[in-house]
Amino acid sequence: MNWSGKLIGLGIGIVLGNPLLMLVGLGIGHLYDTGWLQTILKSRGHIGQQHLHQAIFFDATFQVMGYLAKIDGRVSEREIAAARRVMDQMGLSEPERLRAIDRFNEGKQTTFDISATLSRLKSHFNHQRALRQIFLEIQWQVATADGAISPATQRAFEAMARALGVQFSTFGFYHYTGQQEHTHHHQHTHHTQPNAKDPYLVLGLKPHATKEEIKKAYRRLMSQHHPDKLMAKGLAPEMIKLANQKTQEIKEAYETLKKSKGIS
Repeated sequence: MNWSGKLIGLGIGIVLGNPLLMLVGLGIGHLYDTGWLQTILKSRGHIGQQHLHQAIFFDATFQVMGYLAKIDGRVSEREIAAARRVMDQMGLSEPERLRAIDRFNEGKQTTFDISATLSRLKSHFNHQRALRQIFLEIQWQVATADGAISPATQRAFEAMARALGVQFSTFGFYHYTGQQEHTHHHQHTHHTQPNAKDPYLVLGLKPHATKEEIKKAYRRLMSQHHPDKLMAKGLAPEMIKLANQKTQEIKEAYETLKKSKGIS
């Protein structure tokens, strides 16, 4: 049995000449000897690190929302409404809502450093690609609030995806915008946004995807957005609410394709 912690704690109490401190020192020493003290400290450190990750994800989410909303020079009412809708979906408290608004306004400033923000986000979630993808999915909801995507916004998304290490092919809208740009809408300044509820779009697939590709995409997305997995990765409960809504969209998209494609 290890007695070193108890002896050190007891010795400190004796040196200080206080019987109460002797007992306290003995108790702390016992926790050290049994390994409980190290466990407690590690647990507190883990919780602190988790809170830091959640704060970074939260701040970056609304900063980048503001950045994308202003990228065309003017923040539209639809984009503001979309940002508020995200806050409502997250069930933010009043202090959290005010913080989100502050971060949104920070992102609108010309001094906002998008590169540094994305670099910090990737650094803290380097081994959690699913969270980086969810981050971009949240941004996409707000960016498409106008019903159209400008070339500047699309370039920004491509740059963000590269910075976060997320492949373009994981987002169905790249397939659609690419197709439309070279067909009916190549002469327009904006790319028309396809129906956000399009099942192929939701699953990140092209319209000619096979049954097996549909099944594979469904299983992959359901796994990535599973609340238990996201919670284990440290995503805040507020963000998990958004992921739950995405999960419902994925399920509905798959059910639609199951019926139309005859998938068993």
